[in-house]
Amino acid sequence: MHLETLIPFAALLGLFGLFALRFLYEWIYGFSDRTAQDLIPYLHKIDLSAVRNLFDPQEETYFQLNVPLREFRKIQWKRCRLAQQYVRNLAHNARVIQEWGRFERNRSRKTLDAGVRRASVELTIVCAQCRICAAILQLQLHWWLLKMSILPFTAPPSFHFLLRLGSMEIVSFYEKIRNKAGEIGESYGENYKARLAQVI
Repeated sequence: MHLETLIPFAALLGLFGLFALRFLYEWIYGFSDRTAQDLIPYLHKIDLSAVRNLFDPQEETYFQLNVPLREFRKIQWKRCRLAQQYVRNLAHNARVIQEWGRFERNRSRKTLDAGVRRASVELTIVCAQCRICAAILQLQLHWWLLKMSILPFTAPPSFHFLLRLGSMEIVSFYEKIRNKAGEIGESYGENYKARLAQVI
């Protein structure tokens, strides 16, 4: 076999391996039916205003103008780590809520509740959008942290660039997730909706 034929075969085999690992992970750790009772205990509390402030370019501009470059590097490293944590929490909640949305969509077929069915479809779509956005941001943040570790004397990264990758869109996606989850939560009563609102 020539090298030219081995490379596409190896890439295909690697891709298949990734899908197999993902399937195995979901099979072991995933919820086949994430009910409303299986939702709230698994969610991370999100302070969306803190996420919005971190990604706000004005905060970075303030640090850039008011601290020495060496200190600014340290601040940006910490901000990247914090952004990683926030994005990871947003992605986690989006995945958990998406699983619940699928359960509610299936349940609405039996209950014939058109409102819940519509809201659950919209919820699963916006959760998927949030997760895609989170994956892109996480890749960039991982790259920046790696670059800062290997090349500490290069210019520190700028969060202005994250605007192009969806740093503010992820916040608006999560706000939509909150609203749609609240709509579905109403079908379980005001008490459940209030408990969900405290966590999400």
